[in-house]
Amino acid sequence: MQDNIFKNEKDLEDELETLTNYLSKYKASQDIAGIASELYKIGDILIKLNRFDEALNNLRESLRIHRELKDIVEESYVLAMIGKCLKLQKRYNEALESYKNAIKVIENNELEEQVLVYINYYGEIGKIYLKMGDYDNALKYFKITNEMHEKNIDKIFSDEFLRFQRVGKLGVADSLQNIGELYELKGDYDQAIEYYKQSLNYYDEIDIIDDKAIVLQKLAKIYRILEDYQNAYDVLKEASEIHYKFKDMRNFALDLEQMCEIISFEYPDEAIKLLNKCLQIYDQLSDKIKKAEIFRQIALIYREKEDLYTALEFHNKAMDIYQEYRINIAMARELRSIGEIMHDLNNNEDALEYYEKSLEIFQKLGNKIEIAGTYMNMAILYNDLQDKEKSINYIENAIKFADESNSDKLVAEFKKLKDEFLN
Repeated sequence: MQDNIFKNEKDLEDELETLTNYLSKYKASQDIAGIASELYKIGDILIKLNRFDEALNNLRESLRIHRELKDIVEESYVLAMIGKCLKLQKRYNEALESYKNAIKVIENNELEEQVLVYINYYGEIGKIYLKMGDYDNALKYFKITNEMHEKNIDKIFSDEFLRFQRVGKLGVADSLQNIGELYELKGDYDQAIEYYKQSLNYYDEIDIIDDKAIVLQKLAKIYRILEDYQNAYDVLKEASEIHYKFKDMRNFALDLEQMCEIISFEYPDEAIKLLNKCLQIYDQLSDKIKKAEIFRQIALIYREKEDLYTALEFHNKAMDIYQEYRINIAMARELRSIGEIMHDLNNNEDALEYYEKSLEIFQKLGNKIEIAGTYMNMAILYNDLQDKEKSINYIENAIKFADESNSDKLVAEFKKLKDEFLN
């Protein structure tokens, strides 16, 4: 579930400076409660800035003060924030302990109905277990969260409270989404779809459409895995409409990209139109890396259309950006793709030159699976040139590196190709 408060780094740094000034004033006036409150807020900002050690120092001092003041509710909040920080540091066992302590503070003092947000701490524990690969405990805590939110649906007095604390029907929707994600990770796609659809019903009912879009994207991923492309396209289209309405242009572009991947084979011209929209968006966002990715996608579509010169143009556009940012693996892939086009154009000397440049980069990176793929391209080229000795040599190298990459599928494919070369 997403945090609807987006701030850039400068805004966070400015807020941190303001909070630090307030902290100094509280210290000067010896306002202990004020000090504890500001330390908590500073810790929250430091987490968002990925300054985790500093955040923990502030939060632990805040916790010490709240315990001295016997401020039980605030103690629970701080423990949960410490848990969040530890989780982001992948210190999962410590994070679990902190969240469980936050729950104990509330339940031992019978403050459950006063602090409904604590129900979500069970969900956070479930997420940590999910990160640890402990699906049984993750499911256990997600279901506890869901049941507790369902029991408290009628205790929500305002939409603002519901959205801020993510409780009531929104809490139910979130927990159903978490359960769906768990089943997705386990590969139980039918169960995942069922829980995702249930969460969508709640998001619809309370009109939380930004979170609805997140679930739609997750459903699209599953539908594509199941090769149910029509449903995948439909949910992506719905997600794209939501993202466009909220002016979330990055996610809007990502939706369009996935829609293109689905329709590009049957409707290549329509896919190119959508990808051109993506280019406009990433240009506005000043994201040249994503532009390079889109250039590559457009190039691949033109290759399928057998418009090789236009494909070459877009591969070169992508290559220019990858060279500028020195993204070596992407450069190597573009070089290989250009080599493939040169081969298709019967410009075999240039094709071989591009393959060799690509291979050199992959070798420096130690990327065996990509090395195998490039050797395979070179083997096909020499086979077309009727140089059997070199074609066999290169395909054997391809088999060797595919085997070292534990890719049984590629090994079988390359061995079949070798047999074709020999016959």
